[in-house]
Order: sequence, then structure tokens, then C-alpha cells
Amino acid sequence: MSYLVVYMKKKWIQLTAMLLIVATVFAVFVSDRVSAQTVKRIGTVTHNELRVRDGAGTEGTNILGFLYTGAVVMILDETTVGSTVWYQINGNVASGNVTGWISGDYVHVRELVLDGTYEEYLASQGFPQSYWEGLSTLHALYPNWQFIAVDTQLEWSEVVAAETQLGKKLTHRSSPDYYIDWTDVDANGNLIGRDGYYWVQASSHIIQYYLDPRNFLTDPSIFMFESQSYDVNNHTIEGVENILVNTFMDATKPFEADGATYTHAQVIMEAAKQSGVSPLHLASRLRQEQGATGSALSFGTVSGYEGYYNYFNYGAHPTPEYTTLVNGARYAKNISETYFGPWTNPLRAIMGGAKLLGQNYINLGQDTVYFQCFNVVYRPSLYGHQYM
Repeated sequence: MSYLVVYMKKKWIQLTAMLLIVATVFAVFVSDRVSAQTVKRIGTVTHNELRVRDGAGTEGTNILGFLYTGAVVMILDETTVGSTVWYQINGNVASGNVTGWISGDYVHVRELVLDGTYEEYLASQGFPQSYWEGLSTLHALYPNWQFIAVDTQLEWSEVVAAETQLGKKLTHRSSPDYYIDWTDVDANGNLIGRDGYYWVQASSHIIQYYLDPRNFLTDPSIFMFESQSYDVNNHTIEGVENILVNTFMDATKPFEADGATYTHAQVIMEAAKQSGVSPLHLASRLRQEQGATGSALSFGTVSGYEGYYNYFNYGAHPTPEYTTLVNGARYAKNISETYFGPWTNPLRAIMGGAKLLGQNYINLGQDTVYFQCFNVVYRPSLYGHQYM
């Protein structure tokens, strides 16, 4: 797998990485510390909402944040409280990077040998030194993964200013307090709904957290930087079927379209070949957009627009005239023949939606989830042309 890691220039720090972070590029200096192997202990979290505390044990300690199943943390120290081993760790919670303590009952600990010479490769790629430890750890875990630096040539402050403009990045009203910009209120002091009632302005600090790739150099977060271009040598229908299992799109639920019978995986593979988009990304995006059980847009049952399908939810947003589902169905009805329109069955919706995704994002350089959320690479529409 290939990962594009972005870096942006920050004052006094050169970030020259291609891991999807908008930072200031200055100069990377390779120090003499690129040398021998280092043995480190890492932990993989085995429990959702594992509390990170400011001290070992549950008595008299405060919660700093939560970790989730699969998160990888660095083990710094350990102690025993009662009969439980507690580990001091460094990791990322929603509010940022923290050092704290977690219960050893919910983490799998192992030793990892970091190859010091791998840092030479990272430096030659242009990755700033602040990326080296995270990427070296991933390399030790998954030696076949390839990391490629992407130098955006953008200033961090410029990117932050652009991405924190009102209405650019939203969060749900039910989000934790620190996700919400509580200053974005109307004359009565009520939060302003920026996309319907429930979606409000995200706070500047949470946007900056998600902008910084260094917060996500762990498994599974690293997948936001996975290349989404089609790779004939590595992408298989079996991989697609694994993503779709136990959903309305799995192999046991074929459908008829244009006089033939298909499985969703078969259509996704053909759509990938024609669009240049990874079939694994297409399958993941469809599962994300439609959910495991599907919606009225995946079954063509929107009232008044029966028989129109929109698997990618193109145009599906509320307006004063129409609901989200109706706008999605109207989009499917009016899409041009260039994109297999109108989308009167799943085959046409998937083929056409994939072609749009490839033409409008993947083939323009926005070929990672990160670049589609934060456009720091497609120059004609910097900070715009964002999928989310």
C-alpha cells in the first residue's frame, strides 16, 4: 500500500512530508541520530472508550480523553495498582496528543524494533523530523507499506485561516464541547445552524488537530492517507467483497440492471477500471454513504422519485425547497449520459458516481480522504473543491 503524507510549512519548522498535513516548508536537516536500531514498546488498544488518566489507577485521577479499539500508543512506563498493571502512554485523543495512564487490562503490549536506517529514507523523501518516529513505527509494523512525502508549499497559518472560515468545516450539535465554535451565535446567543439546524461551525482548534497529519500516524488512522488510485496489481474483487460483507451490497444480494445480473462487487471492480479509482475506496465510500442497511437513495424509493438511485449521495443536501433525499434523487434523475445518467439502477449509479469521483477528485491529485476533506493540492480551487 502507498500512503501520501502531506506537510505544510510552520514558522521555524520545515515540514516536507507527503502525509496530508498543511504545514510550512523550510528545510529538513538530517542529524547524526540517524543510526542504530531502537527497541520500543507499543500498545494496541483492545477496548472502545478506554480512559486515559492523569495518574495510575481510578482513585483520585482525572480523565484526559479516550482511546478506541485498534489505537496504537507508545508505552513509556508501567506500575501496579492493586492487582492491575497500569501503563504510562503517549497517544492521540480527540483533543490532541496526551501523555497519561491506561489500564493494562485493555491493551496488548509488544516490543518493536525500529530500524534507525529507515529514517534516512524518510529524510531523503523530505519528511520533517517530527514525522520520523510515527512513520518508523508503522514501517516496523508493516514493512511493505510505502510512505511518500507531499510538499504542499503552503504556509500553515494560511491553511488554518482558510479552513477555519465560517461554514467551511462543520460538526454536529451533539459533538463534544471542544468540537464546537461557541462564538458562532445569532443575536439571541444561539448557535447558528450552518447546514440545517444540526450542523454548526467546528472550533478552530479541532480543525487544526485534524489538519495536522502527525496526529494520525497510527493504524488505522493512517488509512486517511492511503492512495485511492486504481492499482491493477493489488486490487482484487475479494478485497471488495470483504468490505461489503454483512451489508445490503454483499455477494449474496445480486441485482438486475439493464438486462443482466450483477453483484455490487462486480460493478465496483468495473467502475474502478473505468474511473481510475481504487475499488477498495469505492466500496468503503459506498458503505460509509449508504450504511450497512442502505437508504432510500440506494433502493430507489424516494417518494415522488421512485426508480432513481444515488449511491454516492451526490447533491444530497437540504435546501429551502427540497429535503436531502429529494435533492439526491433529483440529481440522479438529471445527471447527464456522460456519467451513465439518468441513474435508474444501481449499476448506473455506481458507474456514474465513480466516474465523477475519479474525474473531479482522484485524477486531479485529491487521491486521499485527507486531500478530499482538506484540498491543499489542487491549485485551481485551494481550500475549496472539498468533498466534505
